[in-house]
Amino acid sequence: MLELHELSLEKQIECLTELASAALPCFAIPERSRLTLLNFRENAVFRVDHAESGTPYVIRVHRDGYQTRDSIRSELAWMRALRDAGVHTPASLAGVDGDTVQTVSVDAVPGPRHCDVLSWVEGAHLGTASGEETYRLLGETNARIHRQVKRWTSPPGFTRQAWDEDGMLGLDPLWGRFADLEALSAERRTLMRRASDLVLERVRRF
Repeated sequence: MLELHELSLEKQIECLTELASAALPCFAIPERSRLTLLNFRENAVFRVDHAESGTPYVIRVHRDGYQTRDSIRSELAWMRALRDAGVHTPASLAGVDGDTVQTVSVDAVPGPRHCDVLSWVEGAHLGTASGEETYRLLGETNARIHRQVKRWTSPPGFTRQAWDEDGMLGLDPLWGRFADLEALSAERRTLMRRASDLVLERVRRF
């Protein structure tokens, strides 16, 4: 059986749509509910229109092997804390067993995938917005997030990757080492290493 990434983009989306549909009953949402692809990068993200109530939701099918169940639960816990602090984040929907993260398998997708469902938040994509008001809102939101983080004590078992200097440019960065990219020539690899050293030097000095 081919790995998912070896399939065409259209076939990958078809397979992940099948898995998302199979996951819906785990959240007490009818499997026949309509799915619309919103984004397919790190995760496959779909809008869900509930087949009976019409209520919109979002289901995320997480990338294989990237986030654990605990790290996804931790993300959802932080989103809830941010919402309590006045940052407009979606609410997570618990599954029928009470867990906000459900692990689902279908024949079309090799291996199980973690899934979660979020409430729908109306709005416009930031990339389509413009004007001073948009940047003011962005700045205010960032300030609220920073204030919340400084005051917040994370719950027991909280676990997430750290996008610090080690996570970005350390010996074992989260998304792999640029030096291992076959597409880089020796000259470009040297240039990237010089840029990395300069960034780390400036961050440490800052």
